Amino acid sequence: MAYTYINREIYPNMLVLDEPLDDNYAKGNSYDDYINGNPIPWIELGEEQLAFKEANPKATVKEIIEARLDESRILNEEKSAKYEELRSYETENLHEFFLDDQDIYIPEYDRRSALADGAIVGKITIMGLEFDMTEGKILIGMMDKYDNDLTTALGDKQKQISIATTVEQVRAVDVQSGYPDKVSVTTAYIQQQAKEKDALDPQKVAVEFSRMLVNDKSLSLSSNEKLDVKVLFPTWGQKGAEFGLSVDTGFCLRVVKEDTDILYEVIQPHTLSSEWEPGLSTASLYKVVDKEHAGTIGDPIPYFPPMEIFKDKYYIQNADVYKCTRDSGTPLSHNLKDLVGLYVEVVQG
Repeated sequence: MAYTYINREIYPNMLVLDEPLDDNYAKGNSYDDYINGNPIPWIELGEEQLAFKEANPKATVKEIIEARLDESRILNEEKSAKYEELRSYETENLHEFFLDDQDIYIPEYDRRSALADGAIVGKITIMGLEFDMTEGKILIGMMDKYDNDLTTALGDKQKQISIATTVEQVRAVDVQSGYPDKVSVTTAYIQQQAKEKDALDPQKVAVEFSRMLVNDKSLSLSSNEKLDVKVLFPTWGQKGAEFGLSVDTGFCLRVVKEDTDILYEVIQPHTLSSEWEPGLSTASLYKVVDKEHAGTIGDPIPYFPPMEIFKDKYYIQNADVYKCTRDSGTPLSHNLKDLVGLYVEVVQG
C-alpha cells in the first residue's frame, strides 16, 4: 500500500511512501492546515482525493484536499476564456470598412487626425486615398456610426458574460453574431452623397456658381480683380481645367505646387494637355496674370516670364529696373538682362 502526502513547500510534487509518516512529522487534514500550519504540515491524500486529482488536472490544492470543484473559480475561468474569445474575434473579424472592395478602416484617433489635417490642406486622406472635404467627412461619419454601433454590440456581449451566474450561461454567449453589418460602399455612391450634401450648402453653392462665372468673357475682369478671386479659378489638370478641355483666349487657370500658386491666362486657343504645363516652355500659350502696375519708373511692372512687354513701360526683375524700348509683340521667355539692346535698356541696376 502507498501513502501519498503533500505540503506547501513541495507541491505540485508529492511524497509517496510505502509506510505512513511517523509522529515526528507535523500532519494536517484540511486546506486551512495546508496554508497556515506551523510547522508546515503534511496532508495525506486518500484514494478519493487522488482519483479527484486525476479526473481534474486543473484543480487547485484546495479543491484536491476537499475533493470538490470550486464553482466560483470555474465560473471565473470560463468568463476569462469567453472574454478572450470575444477579443480575438473582434481583432480578427470586426472593424472593417470597405470602399470599392478595399478595406479603408482607420481607428477613431486616426479619423480625428485626418479631419484636422484636412482642415489645413483642404483634402482628407484615408489609407493613402485622397477625398475632398465633403466626401472625406461622409466616409469618416459612416465609420464613426459603424464603430459606435459595434461598440454597443460588444458592450452587450461583455455585459452578458459579466452577469452570468453559471458556466452554462457563459458558454451560451455567442461571440460570432449580433454585430452591425460591415459597411461596403462605392466611390460613386460617396460622390453622389457629397454632391447632394454640397447642393444644400449655401456657401458651397455660391462658390460653385462663382467658379462658373469667373471665366465668362462678358465679365471683363481686370488683372487685379482676377487676382482678388484667384482661388475661384480652376486648377490645371483638375475639374474645370481638366486635360482634353478646349480653351479660348482669355481663359484663366491656376498652377498650384507646394510653394507656389500662379494664375495664368490663355493667349492662344488650344486643348489642355499634361504635356503643355503653363510656364516658360509654353510661353506661346500662356501668360502670367500679374497685379496691375503703372509701368512708370516709380511703379515698375514686375517681370515674370513668359510675359509680353510694351514700349516705354518700366519693368523690374531681381531688383533691377529696365525700360522697354520696343513692343515684344509676344510673351518673352528670357530674363530681362539677356534682352538688353534688343527690347530693353537698363535704368537702375
